[in-house]
Formats: sequence, C-alpha cells, structure tokens
Amino acid sequence: VTADSTVKPVFSINSYTISLSSDGNGSVEGAGDYNYSSTATVTASPNTGYDFVNWTDENGNEVSTSATYSFTVSGARSLKANFALYSYNIGVTAGDHGSVTGKGIYYYGESITVKAKPETGYHFVNWTIDGNVVSTNANYTFTVSGPADLKANFAINSYTVKFVNDDGTLLKEAQFVYGSTAFYHVNETPKKKPTVQYTYTFAGWDKKLGAVTDDITYTATYEATVNKYKITFKNEDGTVLQISEVEYGKLPVYEKDTPTK
Repeated sequence: VTADSTVKPVFSINSYTISLSSDGNGSVEGAGDYNYSSTATVTASPNTGYDFVNWTDENGNEVSTSATYSFTVSGARSLKANFALYSYNIGVTAGDHGSVTGKGIYYYGESITVKAKPETGYHFVNWTIDGNVVSTNANYTFTVSGPADLKANFAINSYTVKFVNDDGTLLKEAQFVYGSTAFYHVNETPKKKPTVQYTYTFAGWDKKLGAVTDDITYTATYEATVNKYKITFKNEDGTVLQISEVEYGKLPVYEKDTPTK
C-alpha cells in the first residue's frame, strides 16, 4: 500500500448443476447449469409403448408425477425419469356354437395367442374386430399394440349326401347341414333294369335315412321277383289245350287230358 484506497467486495450468483437420467425407456431434456433461485424445467418423453410414471431425486424419492416438471433451483440436483410399459385389455368373445380362450391384461409388445373351438357340427370361420376380419386361424397369435375386442365366428358344417343306384350310377347329390335329416325327393322312384330271369322292385336304401353328421352315400336296394312266362299248349289244328304261367328256369307241366285228333 502506497496510498489511501477503497476496496469494494464483488459478488456473483451461485449456479448449480441439474443432472438428468432415464430408466432407459424414454428420453429427458433440461439438464444443465442454472443460477440460484431461477426456474428449471425438465421434460420426460416416453418411448413407444411406455408411459411416464414420475421423477425421483437422488435419494429415490418421488418429486413429481408430471412429465414436464418446473422447480426453483436452490442447489444441485440429480433427477431420474421413470417409465412403465402400457398395459391393455384384450377381450375375446365367442359367437354362437363355439368357445374361446385368451382374454386378459397384456403389456405393449407382448405376443399373445387367442384360441377358438367350435362345437360339434360347426367350424371356425374367422376372428373379427368391429366386424373386420383380422385372422382366419382358430389359434391367432399377434403382438399387442393397444386394446382390442376380438370375436370368434362359427358356422354350421355342410356335408355331401349322395344317392346312387346299386350299379353305382348317381341318382342325386345334395348338401345337407349338420343335424338335418337326409331325404330323397325325386319325382321318379329308383329303378333297376329287369333281366330275363328277374324283375326288380325298389325296396329302400342300404342305410336308414337319418341325421347328417358327415359325408355319406346311400345305395338303392331292390327285391327280385322271378319272372313268369305264359306257356300255351296247342293241338296241331291250333286249338288251345292249356295255358299256364311258369317261373323262369322251371319246366312247364301239361296237366290236361292227352290230346286227340
């Protein structure tokens, strides 16, 4: 000191570091140095399929449940943003004549399988959401990306019923639904061509007509009647001596008096 002088103190405001981190399922913004008593704003943004849960401090204590968190800086802080997977309700319902499994609460990105089982005599058709077809597989596997209500649709089975003659000739073919009774409605009764020995009469089908549960073929059956032929015995002048009917294959017998001339 070589002369009188005046000394004045110089002050500067303190600044503090605000550190941010994430649990790995989202991003954070707002880290940096802030002056004492200033307002810091930090923001957390979840990744797809996740939701923001909270901000916690360096001691693990929750300090905010708002993704955008503003506070007055009074010291250094270390904040962590925490996130959680979305969970969604997957509903499954069955249309008439079937059952389903697979409903529940599932996380975003989870692979799940819903299953449909038809009643006897019915078959699975498709899965729909709001009337739109999403799968034709009874066991449908998909990745959860949001809530969904799926419906399994079923339809009655249809079977082919054939009526054939005893030589295999097709007489009629028709479709019948499960449980309905097969019938043969044709204007003409099945026929079998006669032979020199037999005449055939339709006797029905080889199986009883009943409830349809599968593809089936009915074969016509016939009763055979031995043909009879008229045998005429005449004298040499053309006079009729005897007329009789004799079955095919049998010898005719003359039963009248011995012819005379």
